[in-house]
Amino acid sequence: MGLAAKRVILELLSAGGDRPAAVATLIAACELFGISENSARVAIARLNAAGTLESATRGSYRLGGGTEALTRQVQSWRELEKELGRW
Repeated sequence: MGLAAKRVILELLSAGGDRPAAVATLIAACELFGISENSARVAIARLNAAGTLESATRGSYRLGGGTEALTRQVQSWRELEKELGRW
């Protein structure tokens, strides 16, 4: 089972912080994982309709304001290893 367009888009945008990404960039990233342009566009439209994404400018999106707390929590998981100490 391959990656879903939704996951690729959300991972890419969460890695970029608050920076928006162009639709063309999101589609190209999905295509690297064998996800069709149509599937990527549908995922973007659905994420936007749900408020998970918001339009930054014409043709670009960023994570929606309601995702900030979750994004911070997930990013803290990525940084968790740095907090580990020797026993």
